[in-house]
Amino acid sequence: MEHASTPAPIAIVTGGTRGIGRCIAQRLHRDGFGLLVVHSDSDQDAAALESRLHREDRPLRARRIDLADPLAPAAVFDAAGALG
Repeated sequence: MEHASTPAPIAIVTGGTRGIGRCIAQRLHRDGFGLLVVHSDSDQDAAALESRLHREDRPLRARRIDLADPLAPAAVFDAAGALG
């Protein structure tokens, strides 16, 4: 009897493409979380992180979102919701 796999819980990490934020994102991903990584400047760093860690069972998507924008909370939660 096959069991459907449970989707990974999704965490949101802001500032997750460099420094401490990236370390947190890597640890959460290693511990079984899918991730939305929100960043504010380095598209190249974000793409490298996404390329290295994204998996079907533990997605990782990086999105550039200005958290000072009043519409940011909705954009963040919509993007996280799209991951599961």
